[in-house]
Amino acid sequence: MRLIYILLPLLAFVAPLFATPPQSMVDAIVKDKIDPKKLSIVVQDLSSGTVIASLNPTTPRVPASVEKIATAYAVLLEFGADFKWPTQLYYRGTLKS
Repeated sequence: MRLIYILLPLLAFVAPLFATPPQSMVDAIVKDKIDPKKLSIVVQDLSSGTVIASLNPTTPRVPASVEKIATAYAVLLEFGADFKWPTQLYYRGTLKS
């Protein structure tokens, strides 16, 4: 069990380094004139744990607001760490990989 606590954080830092964002994501960042150094993205398949895309995944970031920390704490207390929020994706057209 102790080994898991050591290897899991290490994996969290190493695995995203090898998943480059798709060109469409890079194009959107460039088009909207977003400074890539000020942006961090990690897209992960929750079933397999595979990181699909990442950009600056290990760069420390300040939360957008402290209110989110209080909200996250309340949600953890109420629902527990294993709770999963359902998310639905709606789209029109054809999905391309």
